[in-house]
Amino acid sequence: MRALILTALLIPVLSFAQKAPDPGPVKTNPNFGCSASDPDTVKMGIGTICTSKNEIEIRLRAAYHPTLSQDMAVLSFKNGKWKAKMIRLRPGTFGLRLETVSFVEEVHFAKSNRVFFDSLFLVLKENNIFLLPDQLELGKNIQVSDGTDYTITYNVRGKYRTFRYNNPEIYLQQFPDEPAYRQLKVIISTMMRIFE
Repeated sequence: MRALILTALLIPVLSFAQKAPDPGPVKTNPNFGCSASDPDTVKMGIGTICTSKNEIEIRLRAAYHPTLSQDMAVLSFKNGKWKAKMIRLRPGTFGLRLETVSFVEEVHFAKSNRVFFDSLFLVLKENNIFLLPDQLELGKNIQVSDGTDYTITYNVRGKYRTFRYNNPEIYLQQFPDEPAYRQLKVIISTMMRIFE
């Protein structure tokens, strides 16, 4: 009887931990070049997105001008577990240096951590992270020489894509009715919130 009760209690927990999140529709880049996808990943100590073995991996890179500092937030899912990593490059005496690497890893069977990451993923999905157009597709152009460039690269079960936005905060002020800029703002704050 005890074995039956224990089995009944563990089945929902095991299936909860094993179930992969549904990404919904995913826009891909048919001309995605793995070797040229993001050369800065080498400086950050990780391979290109094509070398990832994760079922889902989202990389948000922020490049700050004119300082050349960079942040990369990486959210990934594999074998029923979420992982998040932050990599920061900062100017040093002899060029850019890796300043910090922070890890947040879900403990297997920890429902609260899984719910947290699932909620973050849902916010990203609801804000169309896998469907947003590249900034160039929006056909709006403002000349800004400094600020922040954002690059989002993802792998969703072998579907790859990269898209970029230059100073989206300024574009959001100029074009407040453009949903892509509002959605991107939520995506950026959600990815960065993991490490607060």
